[in-house]
Amino acid sequence: MVVNETLVLDAKRVRGLYRILSKHYGPQGWWPLRSRRITSGAHIQHTIGFNSGGYHPGTGYDPGPAERFEIAVGAVLTQNTNWHNAAAALDALIKENLLSAEKILALPLEKLAGIIRPCGYYNQKAIKLKAVAEVMTNNDSIPGREELLSIWGIGPETADAILLYAFGRPAFVIDAYTRRIFSRFTGLETVELISYNQLQSAVQNVFCQDLESCREYHALLILHAKRYCTKNPRCAGCPAAGACKKRKCLQNE
Repeated sequence: MVVNETLVLDAKRVRGLYRILSKHYGPQGWWPLRSRRITSGAHIQHTIGFNSGGYHPGTGYDPGPAERFEIAVGAVLTQNTNWHNAAAALDALIKENLLSAEKILALPLEKLAGIIRPCGYYNQKAIKLKAVAEVMTNNDSIPGREELLSIWGIGPETADAILLYAFGRPAFVIDAYTRRIFSRFTGLETVELISYNQLQSAVQNVFCQDLESCREYHALLILHAKRYCTKNPRCAGCPAAGACKKRKCLQNE
């Protein structure tokens, strides 16, 4: 059930959580670029400034056209799966030298689906990749959000991830991890119930003034949701536990 009401977030809490997570985890360097990893036998090398996973913490890296397309592909492949599986599909495309819009469009749909099989939902994602490739091939400028949303299977989370990481358009990406953490940290159950756009507006009203902060906060929230703020929260040792309203509720139960 989606609740239609205006949410007002406490700016100090939202910004304070960012500072806590940033201090605890350090720079994340999203979006990971698998093409920057060079596989040689059993060894993985990487471009200077990038680590073995393709992340580039602290570099403020500005992707070029090829990297932008890779990010868009990754954003589609990671839908309804984890990054490990999406990365395996990306690596398969890179291995076959197929990671470009032109080559994706020229590739038979069945073959493309077979190559990206590790990411799951591969038949659907193959169709989506061809649609994204067509938009990025025929558009010399930054695609608009509505243009991306018009593509079958591309929702606001995927569209905003592409715009944020590939094209440098500040937009706070909302996902299940964001909802979970903000709901617990603020003590506002409404965070879990309002629409994507409502929550995004509420966050952007108090945060997201610059590109790197938007990227880093999104990455930090995902990492924190996997480390501590899991479905069954691991509050012991959580760097944000002292300020978390959900933690205080649990202590009082």
